[in-house]
Formats: sequence, structure tokens, C-alpha cells
Amino acid sequence: MTQKSKVAAEAKNENANNVVVLDVKVVKVMTPQNNNDRITFVTNKEFETIDYTTEQTITSTMFGLNIYNVVNQLRDKCPEIQLADTLAMGAMVNPQLIALVLTNAEMKIKREFKSSDEIREFTENETYNKDCWKTTILDCKTNIHPMFMSMIADLIKNKPAVVKTVGVVANPFNI
Repeated sequence: MTQKSKVAAEAKNENANNVVVLDVKVVKVMTPQNNNDRITFVTNKEFETIDYTTEQTITSTMFGLNIYNVVNQLRDKCPEIQLADTLAMGAMVNPQLIALVLTNAEMKIKREFKSSDEIREFTENETYNKDCWKTTILDCKTNIHPMFMSMIADLIKNKPAVVKTVGVVANPFNI
């Protein structure tokens, strides 16, 4: 084996270890504490990830994504999410709606290891803060329970988006 073919084989092996494609079923969808802009998906399969408090490699059944990323990745695959996104008109889609639509969904996800010195996609020079596993939803087939349908319709009609409010309102009367 030549040096060039050894390097190519090592690169292929390293790349295979840095990208994993999985078929998973979503068991639960939730928002993590103290971060309402993200969604955590609990799946039926274990995969390698990083514990961000200890920075150790662990095995988990969960991955998290920013709500805007979830909507952007799924708007063409899930009509309920596309409708909610349209009605939200740029605001963040209600995470309860996402949870109702995606609980029991079958997804194909790509997990890709990103080192802290890699440039983020769609940026010129912004790097990842820490080593991480980036998850992309490649495909999704919803399995919405009939009982959830009326709740989904109500949320889409009445509260498709989360409207952030200011915590303190000024007193115009100086009282």
C-alpha cells in the first residue's frame, strides 16, 4: 500500500467516525431548563455525544437543536410545522406545537463531530465554542396521535408563535 493510499484510507476511516447517520424514533420532546430557544429530543437509540459540563464523551439518547433550526430543517417535511411557521411570521414557533407534532416521529438524523477550531457553516470566520456533535434532521415521518390533532389545530390557530415580553414595564405616571 502506498503512502498516498494509506492517507486516503485513514481519512476515510476518520471521516466515517466523525459522521453517523441514524434512524431514530422520537420518544419525547422537551425544552431544557433555562433555555427556551432550544428543543431536546429524546430518542429510542443511543449514540455518542459530549457532556458539555465535563467535556467527556458519553452515550446518550438525546440531542438538542435551536428551535429556528428545527423549523428550518422540517418546514418542508411536516405541513403542521410549515403552517405554524407561516403564521408565526418570523417569530419563534411555539415549542409545545413542535412537541405535539414530533412526539413518536421517525427521523433520519446525521450526527457530525465538529472540533472547536472548525468554521461554522454559513459564517466567514466564526468557530464552534467547544468540540460538539452537530445534528441535522435529514428526513422525518410524523406519527401524530389522533388525540393530539385537535390540540395541534388549536395551537396553530391561537398560539403558533412565542412572543417574548419585556420583564419590566416603565411606570408612565411616576407613582
